[in-house]
Amino acid sequence: MFLWGRGDKEIPSIYNGRPHAWGQEGTTMELRPYQTDLINKCRAEFSRGKRRVLIVAPCGAGKTVLAAYMAGNCSGPVLFLAHRRELLDQTNATFVRAGIQTDHIDVMSIQTAARRVERLPQYRLVIVDECAHAASDSWSRVLDSQPQAYIVGLTATPCRLDGRGLNGQFDAMVQGITTAELISGGYLAPYRVFVADTIDRAALKTRCGDFTAASVMAQVEQRKIYGHAVTAYKRFCDGLQAIVYCCSIQHSKAVTEAFRTAGIAAEHLDADTPAKQRADIVERFRTGEVKVLSNVDLLGEGFDVPACDAVILQRPTQSLSLHIQQAMRSMRYAPGKTAFIIDHVGNIGKHGLPDEIREWTLDGKPKRTREPGISIGRQCPECGYLNAAGATRCDFCGAEIKPQERQETEIVNAELREITAEERAERLKKRKREEGAARTYEDLIALGRQRGYKPGWAYMRAKARGII
Repeated sequence: MFLWGRGDKEIPSIYNGRPHAWGQEGTTMELRPYQTDLINKCRAEFSRGKRRVLIVAPCGAGKTVLAAYMAGNCSGPVLFLAHRRELLDQTNATFVRAGIQTDHIDVMSIQTAARRVERLPQYRLVIVDECAHAASDSWSRVLDSQPQAYIVGLTATPCRLDGRGLNGQFDAMVQGITTAELISGGYLAPYRVFVADTIDRAALKTRCGDFTAASVMAQVEQRKIYGHAVTAYKRFCDGLQAIVYCCSIQHSKAVTEAFRTAGIAAEHLDADTPAKQRADIVERFRTGEVKVLSNVDLLGEGFDVPACDAVILQRPTQSLSLHIQQAMRSMRYAPGKTAFIIDHVGNIGKHGLPDEIREWTLDGKPKRTREPGISIGRQCPECGYLNAAGATRCDFCGAEIKPQERQETEIVNAELREITAEERAERLKKRKREEGAARTYEDLIALGRQRGYKPGWAYMRAKARGII
């Protein structure tokens, strides 16, 4: 029985044909090659008897397009689930753009689905957007109510804040193109990174796996980092569309006020902003009337703003998933565009760069391709651009860089410094040499102290190397 489409093999499927075109007959939109590859990999897992397949694709790879293809071509009723209103609105808009008939598709928030779980019909296909949340009780209740459905999860970061994986919710995982390949292929914008050391992470307290808002806010007030947001914006991306990620409503409002005082049109958003007001603010940001949008963990997962040119990170986080979602929000492609990532709180040093290779698994956090911590390189005394170690002239402004020790400055005046590929490679080699020279558990403890790591680092490294 050909449920999957017309082809050479009879394999279990949820789709009714057209392996490349999607939507109504006559539409011109087609899947990109890597999107077709992901669909085929998902198809292969279903053919092997898997019922719950997780599709991993980087931010900006077009996961909503994948959802539109699958839902539009499904041979039975479909349920699309998301946890935020913006994601539902974007999905409906994508369906309309693609000309997809939606009479067999229910687009629903997880909150609504959980309330109606006893009355939900049995679906042929359930699509779970941003499915890193699928391990929660409400998601589990809804998914478990669909024992006959094929379930497809979509995410860029298949890990939870506590490091646990999604192997309890999905049977298989497929992934394809990388962020670096999306950039080189012209699907994402290239980016520049600027960093500054304005947060003392040792002073931050942790609860439920991430830093507490109170301890972060204490650092924000002490360091006045919201003022640095304005300075950095005016220096590196003045006049461009920017999103600022803050740690609390109080912080976000302070950032907004700092930008307004500087004569820059800025607005604040949070989860309690009334729906009509929120939609109005987002629309004015899209049109360019608002230049800076400050928020608290709202404009991250799946939030699609093509006009966003820069992100300003002012919320330190322990969450790799949150960091990637926020850092890449400025990288949506536009001709000639270069994205800016301005990190005031050390998230880049903790979690890495957007196009860093990460080996995801269903078991939890990905294998790292580098050790945490990034060298500051040689900073330009004129513009603050971070050049490669040993540079004698600034790549950003051309100013001469004299080979002298960097002058220490107070943290509140820390300059933003751009990270280069050469610098990252040199730092990685140095750290590997240092770790290779550590032969005992005690050596690793001493190295960890020297680097300022928590005590658990030495234990985990020693265990991984078989020393203990």
